[in-house]
Amino acid sequence: SLQVLDLGMNMLSGELPSAIGTNLTDLVILILSHNLLEGELPSSLGSISNLSNVILQYNQFTGELPQELGQLYQLNFLSLNHQVQVDGNTNSRMGGLTGPLLDFANMTNLFFLNLASNHLTGPVPPTLLEQVPVVFSEFLIVDFSDNDITGFIPLELERFQDLRLSLVQNFIAGIPPKLCTDTEWFFGSVQTYGCDAILCPPNTYARFGRQLYDDYPCEACPLGARSFYGSVSCDIMLIQEMPVEPQDDGGDELIVDGDEIPSIPGESSEEVPFIGTVILSGAIAPDDEEVSKSAGTQGKPSSSTNMDYRSYLNDGGDRRRLEDEASKQHQQYSSRRTTTTSSGSRTATMVRQWATTIVAWLLLAR
Repeated sequence: SLQVLDLGMNMLSGELPSAIGTNLTDLVILILSHNLLEGELPSSLGSISNLSNVILQYNQFTGELPQELGQLYQLNFLSLNHQVQVDGNTNSRMGGLTGPLLDFANMTNLFFLNLASNHLTGPVPPTLLEQVPVVFSEFLIVDFSDNDITGFIPLELERFQDLRLSLVQNFIAGIPPKLCTDTEWFFGSVQTYGCDAILCPPNTYARFGRQLYDDYPCEACPLGARSFYGSVSCDIMLIQEMPVEPQDDGGDELIVDGDEIPSIPGESSEEVPFIGTVILSGAIAPDDEEVSKSAGTQGKPSSSTNMDYRSYLNDGGDRRRLEDEASKQHQQYSSRRTTTTSSGSRTATMVRQWATTIVAWLLLAR
């Protein structure tokens, strides 16, 4: 019977068959990443009881996460990130998974959960992964970045001795101070940088939305920024004495999206409801030098975008560092779980699960 199905990077299109879970009951590894698959995820996936690795990132899936995914009790690795499509002309984000986060509360083996770059909403559930043994939390990586998640980071997550939880580029309103004393979080970065290692505070930004190294601190935004935690750029809120009339040659351009501004000089005083990234193109005249300085552009491009962050999501940065570290820790994890297992059959099961996980990591790294 089929246990490994790898059809990644094949330009497959269309929807997953609704009966996939009925026809592939013995499947252990499912890899369909980097295709053009669309539609909703079939609820029948939850019927494949032996699934340990589900790797579906970089497709075009839509709809809510099926509740049935929470029934995959053998799951080690779930990757559904980057279902959103980005319009290169307008930088608008379309499609992607929607609805609330699942808490995966009954999972005991899940150590890697990546749902980044979707349109998931609501708060982080306080019961998130509550059945994962605390002693093994040092291997746990959770990425919810670049979604529409709101509220506070739950204090209940302090139960984890160590955790890599990325909530960058969401609408997080606060971090319980006690979490900032969990010194083992983020490879010990919290011990060095405090709350900034979890998320940069409001009206500040960092290249990766939080402080990872001395070279990338959370920096203040001269003209303000998003009033939420974890910004990767300064979304300018207020523009003063800045000409917006285009010149005859069409060389001046002002593109504003993502936060709120009271008015644009020379235009109507109506509020623009939701504005974020400011892109200034063309040469800045000598008289406008102070504008450049006040916008924080000394030695930096006058365009404040998410390019660094999106490069990090796609190509490496902290994500690669996390994955490399997790890969190195797999054998440690397997060994420690084996020594704490009283049943020989359970030991064999864990070894099989981690063997398939390592295979999935190798395939994912192609």
